[in-house]
Amino acid sequence: MRYEDEESEIVHVLPAGDWCAVLGAEDGPRTIPLVAWVAMDDGTLYGVAPHGGEGNIDLTRNIAEDPKFQTYTLRKGAK
Repeated sequence: MRYEDEESEIVHVLPAGDWCAVLGAEDGPRTIPLVAWVAMDDGTLYGVAPHGGEGNIDLTRNIAEDPKFQTYTLRKGAK
C-alpha cells in the first residue's frame, strides 16, 4: 500500500564502495567520494557525500540535487 500524502522515507543505507560524485567546477570536474547510498521506500536510490568539510553526514541530502552535479562514477582502479 502506498500513502500519497506522506513523504518518502529512508528504508536502507548502503555502503558506497568506490563510487564517487562528479561535480563541475571552473577549473574542471571535481570527484567526491560518496559516503553511502540511500534507498527510499518509493524505490529511488541516491548518493550521499560530505558537504563542505562538515563532520556530520545528512542522509537526506541527495548529492544529485547539487546544481554542479554531473554524474556518478566508479573510482578508477576499483574492483
